[in-house]
Amino acid sequence: MRVLVVLCAFFAFSCGEVSVNDSEKTFAFSTYSGSAGNLPTDANGFLTKLPTFIYPEETSGYMEREIIIRSETHGHHVFHEGLSVDPDKRFRLDILGKKALTDVVFTEPSQNLLLKYEQQQRYLVLYRDLHLGAKYSLLQNFQWREDPILRSMAGRSVVRYEARSRYNLGDAEFFVDVDLGVLLGYTVYSPAGEINRQLTTTKWDSAAQFGDISWPQSLLSEEFYDPANNTIHLDFNLSEPSYLPPGFYQEEVRVLELEGFIVGAENMHIARFTDGIHQIFVAQHGFEESPGQPSNVATPLAATYARYSSVGGIHTIEGNPFGKKVYVVGQLAKDELHTVFSSLF
Repeated sequence: MRVLVVLCAFFAFSCGEVSVNDSEKTFAFSTYSGSAGNLPTDANGFLTKLPTFIYPEETSGYMEREIIIRSETHGHHVFHEGLSVDPDKRFRLDILGKKALTDVVFTEPSQNLLLKYEQQQRYLVLYRDLHLGAKYSLLQNFQWREDPILRSMAGRSVVRYEARSRYNLGDAEFFVDVDLGVLLGYTVYSPAGEINRQLTTTKWDSAAQFGDISWPQSLLSEEFYDPANNTIHLDFNLSEPSYLPPGFYQEEVRVLELEGFIVGAENMHIARFTDGIHQIFVAQHGFEESPGQPSNVATPLAATYARYSSVGGIHTIEGNPFGKKVYVVGQLAKDELHTVFSSLF
């Protein structure tokens, strides 16, 4: 169970930096040019050049924001957060309140929720918060529109961009500060048009000063996967998915040091796949069988079971092939995740 808690934290979020080559990033911003829009379009009104922007953790100051997360069993919940970023790009994320979508007033966060944020804030900022993939995937998998009418968010003028999934995996929209190019809000929808995740910045003090503040550190040691040079070693054979949803590609692979952190668990291999906006994680780790535990030597390539769970809008398919545990995690439909899981065997 503790492994699954770590996975839900890592897959919704993750520590470390997005590993996209500078030539593929879409993080610079050009000044908005007025009511006609800023970017060129084709005959159907779709953009032929991608919008570009800066992520909140790449700027500096103090932001308050509200993020809506959809749960299959508990509806939508709203979290009121405070994000602090200093000029050295150190950041801290604090939970300020929580409520159901239908409630008017936020309640004080519980001690359990405060602890979760203290432990998982790096993951929340870097992987739960939306980050775009490579340019080619964004143009290949989505049709983009720019709203010519400016809007307001956190007292700032913002331009809205819409990304329509070509494969009906869920659309998205982005709200970008006109003058500084900072991403202040976004919404990611399900294929049925429901809100899966929505972030809205409500306050931004770009001149905020930080005194004696505790900046978070990674909980676990991790490395980009390089078998010839990794100091975090794996003791099992890797499985590769033979199926990915349309438009998905592998963006990065990491190894995570679980040995000594979770009893019985060996180090973990985590591959992240994306279509540029949506993400799927495939994780594998070895484990030590308990004394007297039956071995599944007779079927080394077969998963002994596949178990489904959903926490905070993050769906997990979990199984036990011979000598290891495998997890497929993401926000796509259950059937898609099951197909990816099955293709591993």
